[in-house]
Amino acid sequence: MKKVMLSTWCRLVLVGVAVSAIGCSGSCPKYGLTEGERFQLTVLSLATSTGTCSPWLMDNDSIALTTGTAVQEPSGGSGQACMTYGAVAATPPILENVLTSCTESAAELGLSCTGMDSGCPVSVSMAVDPVIGPGVDSLTGHLATFWKAQGCGLNDCSQDYNVRIDRLPATDGGTDGP
Repeated sequence: MKKVMLSTWCRLVLVGVAVSAIGCSGSCPKYGLTEGERFQLTVLSLATSTGTCSPWLMDNDSIALTTGTAVQEPSGGSGQACMTYGAVAATPPILENVLTSCTESAAELGLSCTGMDSGCPVSVSMAVDPVIGPGVDSLTGHLATFWKAQGCGLNDCSQDYNVRIDRLPATDGGTDGP
């Protein structure tokens, strides 16, 4: 139980303050990402949800993300500064009905977005885990999201989705593009 609680705490740190779960360990992971690579995340199921919001993503929903520039993750108290790749600042089309603006965040394929829900301002931080290693084309992982409402009686919540993460093939004659 303690190990599960620590893992959940690390994930919440990841999305709540855009710190990678890796920040909870003492060394930097070997990321297998480069700028401009494309990934598709396919929702397998909602793993956990805290707070009172409804799931924003449904089983089989997909989000395509492109790696942005290398960013330094906050150390998360470990004292170790690590580099990773957030996602290019583009609103995932599946969430365009709520989110209007996104920026790259300092977490693996991380995004920080803002928008409106029922006329009320909202923000969300999202990132994936585990670390996508060199040469890994497909793996099962998590998409962690933390929604923050700004008034209007809406509540903050976090949702962790089980996802399949697929590295998409390069385009434009061998170079990755958005």
